Amino acid sequence: MIQEILIRLPVKSIIKSKVVCKPWRSLISDPSFARAHLKFVNRNPKSPDLIDSSDEMLLVCDEKGLNKRVLRIPPPVQSDVHSMLIGSCDGLICMIGNKKMAVFNPATRKYVSVPNPSFQKGYDWLSQGFWNDRHADWGFGFNPYANEYKIVHIYYEQNPDHGWRRAEVLTLGKDCSWRQIGECSAVVPYYEARYIGAALYWILSDPAILFFDLSEEKLGLIEAPKEKHDKCTCEIMDLNGRLCWVSAWAGQDGTVNLWALNEPVKNKSSWTLLCTINPSFLIRDPGSILFLYYIPRNKIIIYVRDSEVRLSYRLDFIVKNDCVEVEISRSDDMFFPRGAYVESLIPLPKV
Repeated sequence: MIQEILIRLPVKSIIKSKVVCKPWRSLISDPSFARAHLKFVNRNPKSPDLIDSSDEMLLVCDEKGLNKRVLRIPPPVQSDVHSMLIGSCDGLICMIGNKKMAVFNPATRKYVSVPNPSFQKGYDWLSQGFWNDRHADWGFGFNPYANEYKIVHIYYEQNPDHGWRRAEVLTLGKDCSWRQIGECSAVVPYYEARYIGAALYWILSDPAILFFDLSEEKLGLIEAPKEKHDKCTCEIMDLNGRLCWVSAWAGQDGTVNLWALNEPVKNKSSWTLLCTINPSFLIRDPGSILFLYYIPRNKIIIYVRDSEVRLSYRLDFIVKNDCVEVEISRSDDMFFPRGAYVESLIPLPKV
């Protein structure tokens, strides 16, 4: 009964409740309580906050770009002007700086330092400018089958224009060391990984999707839907448990398509077109620049920029009786997120 009450409280209130009595402290300190609290938070229809990193800060706001606040960065990367956000998952944040890495929980103010990638030991990241270099891509996610958090590093072993990409993974806890796990010939642009359903996904410039299964630790490729890709901006999202592809064009027939991935047949990918909309805000110069960003709870943010205006809109995809409806709303703030964030009590494994 007490647990059912406590998991409904905000994280700060729960932490304060530890001092009430020893039984409460013991209950709240149990990792299973943290997982139960996170499960309750994720059932909330309200979208998680958005997060971005810039100028040695972590900035968090709501899905409308409002209620902004700054999160404290831990010592391993706190004073690094070149720190970069790798990913956010279950209230844990992974960041990398010049030869420094850390995973931390801003709500509990706990952090662990993480070893440098084995491939780049002794690599002068500061002079090479790794934070904006297409030679390396990163991801951070959770394997629910083994209750493990993993960091994935994909890098070029040879010339980035005609070399193979290799991947290595680090599991928090255990031996906490980098392990080589595969290679592929795919070229990944500078694009943040999306963590969806125990896997990490990157959109390729082909276009196609590179994915990393966090459970089996395998790389794979998924073909993009068969549609025109010229001047198209794409994003991937989770729609009620299905991996979806969102594509958008500006122009006379400004269009947004939503595709859902089908079960593979003989290892071949296929997609089903769920809906097509022609929002009026996309009826503009075909040369307009579009940015798409996925927000958990079935939402996509579209930023539109041309010579005259800068606009931001939110698309809510609502599934009703196997049909998809789309609600469009205007956002007043131009906030370019790098991930989603929820406050949690998830503890960090010892490293």
